[in-house]
Amino acid sequence: MPTTMTSATEEMPTETDWATLFKPLNDQERTIFQLYFVEGQFPAEIAKQLHIKPATVYKNLSRGRLKIQKEALEHGNLYQSLY
Repeated sequence: MPTTMTSATEEMPTETDWATLFKPLNDQERTIFQLYFVEGQFPAEIAKQLHIKPATVYKNLSRGRLKIQKEALEHGNLYQSLY
């Protein structure tokens, strides 16, 4: 059976999908996830922009991923698109 190719834009989550994905995050984690995953900024850029340490950015990304993984187990696979 032939497979069809989809463009990268069709595979990217929509703004509504991002809002759903980021729902379990606190405000700082949500901001960092938005800058990192949606806008494509590097952790050092995010740290400078938010006036925090790069380690704090990495910590928030790690904690946020754990929260999203927990939600994925409870609510289905929309959350799997971050991995």
